[in-house]
Amino acid sequence: MTLGTALEEVRKERDDGKHVMVVMNRTHEKDGGDMKILWDPEVDSEVDMARETFRKMRAKGLVAYSVSKKGDKDEVTHEFHKQLRALVFAPALAGG
Repeated sequence: MTLGTALEEVRKERDDGKHVMVVMNRTHEKDGGDMKILWDPEVDSEVDMARETFRKMRAKGLVAYSVSKKGDKDEVTHEFHKQLRALVFAPALAGG
């Protein structure tokens, strides 16, 4: 999955009230590669699952980006907030 594909995934209108986290993660290839997590901010068990996934992906070195209302990559997010409508995790880019 590319970043563009991940952003397309989170741009899809959700009419069920769910929020979405898309993880671009090659370390999960044995488990199917990329993944999408949905949660309802009013359901504690779903929020807990999303928060734990967020924590695990950050621990693996992935970078979380919030997604703007237009569906564009917004800013780096260091903490999980259950009210964020959409997040995309991507591998950190090596700089030099």
